[in-house]
Amino acid sequence: AVKMNSKTKTATLVSIPRDTYIQAEGYKSAKANSYYSAFYRQAEGDKQERAAHALQEVKELYAAYLDIPIDYAMTIDFEGFRQVIDALGGVDVYVDMDMKYVDKADGTNINLEQGQQVLNGEQALDFIRYRKSNNGETKPSNDFERNQRQKAVLMEVIHRLKSLRGLTKLDDIVS
Repeated sequence: AVKMNSKTKTATLVSIPRDTYIQAEGYKSAKANSYYSAFYRQAEGDKQERAAHALQEVKELYAAYLDIPIDYAMTIDFEGFRQVIDALGGVDVYVDMDMKYVDKADGTNINLEQGQQVLNGEQALDFIRYRKSNNGETKPSNDFERNQRQKAVLMEVIHRLKSLRGLTKLDDIVS
């Protein structure tokens, strides 16, 4: 969750690790990452209506869990994420470790080296998704490390959006 304050020109990011066990009044207790798909499956209508229902339910659930109002929420799929990063000209982040992972079933091929660098959309997605190596060449990553990487990318996106160059790309990003 990101809270943006236009008066102070600040952004606060709250990350909830995917395996956090959520207990919110009026909801069945479960892991944080299970709710959207459960709400989606429960919904009726076409894909867009089901997605809108799931997003609204997740927004209400997290508002109850965090005890804060949530005014707006959005989802973005992997392709949309890649496109946003590419439209911004990439993200400048510190890759905290060497990352290597290959999954032939879904075409994933993560191959990043530690260090400061500008990542394109595909590389940024690999960076925030990395959890483990399947070849023993690189060490695994826990949820907290992933959350830190996700925060770094999101803060860089916000930083780039605030720049003149980011503002000129806003139409591309929204579409």
